[in-house]
Amino acid sequence: MIFILWLLVWLFSIVHPFLNGIYLITFMEYEHNHISSMTLCKNINIMIKVEYISHLVLNLVLLIFVKKTWLALLLNAPIILYHIKLFVEKSYELDPTELYKEIKSKKRESIIKIVYYISLFGFYLYSFIKAVIDFESLP
Repeated sequence: MIFILWLLVWLFSIVHPFLNGIYLITFMEYEHNHISSMTLCKNINIMIKVEYISHLVLNLVLLIFVKKTWLALLLNAPIILYHIKLFVEKSYELDPTELYKEIKSKKRESIIKIVYYISLFGFYLYSFIKAVIDFESLP
């Protein structure tokens, strides 16, 4: 049963690096004047909400078997706290008038989150494979 949980977590975690990759590509398009600041902010603000909701669902799934997934919850704690901080300060939404000043930091944030999410993805894959092997070795 636990391997189904890890499979769900693994599938949910696929979304996060791709979303941050899209953020990064969109920021680069803005820098090269291929997209307007209004369009960028509208699209990114929607995707940020999708990222937050999917990360919330992922962590709720992890809470189902907290005794076996405590390490995953601990590894997710920094990004959860960061998202909560941004949400409380309402600084998660991009403002078209302030975008030019924030673009470099937002690109850096996207790169860091891509690396972080890919490492979590690897941990989830390892946990899923370990759970399948443990399940198959049961008598």
